Amino acid sequence: MKQWWIAGLAFLALAGASARGDAARSEADGPGAWREVFPFGASIADVQGLEFEVFEVRDALGKPMGWVFRTDRVPPVVHGHNKRVQIGALVGLRPDGKIKDVRIESHGETPTYFRRLTASFFKRLTGRDAAAAFDDIAAVTGATQSSSAVIQDVMLSAQSVLNVVKPAAAP
Repeated sequence: MKQWWIAGLAFLALAGASARGDAARSEADGPGAWREVFPFGASIADVQGLEFEVFEVRDALGKPMGWVFRTDRVPPVVHGHNKRVQIGALVGLRPDGKIKDVRIESHGETPTYFRRLTASFFKRLTGRDAAAAFDDIAAVTGATQSSSAVIQDVMLSAQSVLNVVKPAAAP
């Protein structure tokens, strides 16, 4: 009986973490957040031996599709307008080193300004080579500090990931 009670508490803790938007530490935590970035992914596994959290996504045949990570779990620490809270973006990185997708999971930015970061802003990041310079990506007028922080956060974190996973050369 005690085992069922402990299992029930563990489930509630996981469900509560997911409801608060806390980051996933494994496939079981944060149900399906990585599937938003890799909808055709069949499995996800923690990349072992790293000092930070990165997951490899594979298709149904076991072929690597890329990596997924949260920027608030990968160096460097980047802050936006609100200097106390780091932006937490879920980022998909393809095997060729290009950004697949970016989803904001958490932030402490002023909502009025952060709402100005629309889908067209995030499209500026997708398809970009994470190893390349990113100073040509324009910030959003009226949300300059927040959008600049997202750009830096995504690109610098992606570069940190690339440095440790060594993606396949682009075809």
